[in-house]
Amino acid sequence: MYNRLKKLLDYLEYENLLREQLDKSLEVERLYALIDGIAIHALLDSERLNKDRIQRLFVYHLNSICVEES
Repeated sequence: MYNRLKKLLDYLEYENLLREQLDKSLEVERLYALIDGIAIHALLDSERLNKDRIQRLFVYHLNSICVEES
């Protein structure tokens, strides 16, 4: 999972979609931790953390590290 997330951020960087001054290695770790945490919480409380909420969390996070659309 870690290597795939690194490749995702490499791709976003290659396409100039990441915000400037971003520490990519920290962002990979943060996204990895986010996924781990979501997985645990979804198992423990699937009614609160359902599929739609999980998707919104990922979109929200990716929007926070990517440049805004023009």
